[in-house]
Amino acid sequence: MKLLGTMQEDQFRAELRRSGDALMKNEDSRPIRDEISKLFPYFRTAFVLDWVPEQGEDIYRILVDGKNILLIEVDHPSEQAAIRVLEACDLAQYKNGLRKLSQVKLAVALDLAKNQLHS
Repeated sequence: MKLLGTMQEDQFRAELRRSGDALMKNEDSRPIRDEISKLFPYFRTAFVLDWVPEQGEDIYRILVDGKNILLIEVDHPSEQAAIRVLEACDLAQYKNGLRKLSQVKLAVALDLAKNQLHS
């Protein structure tokens, strides 16, 4: 998908940058980074594509290094949150059946990942 420089893309870009910075730099995100590192020990970028807050846990869909998608569950009622990867898939699997807006967000995330990985 080709990016067109729309306002929606700009909003996604800002949101994805914030999520990437939070995942990579925020000490509260260390447990999530540690879980990602179990599958991708040398990962350099991670962007939250989707976040669903539930009553007992939060579900995150994360793009890792512009290649893989992880579905991560974070239990939050306990002091020591349990974190587990529910699903891992490649981009082709994830793209299958995506709605248009999700395709745009993914394209922006891929562009960000590519730029960060090559800088």
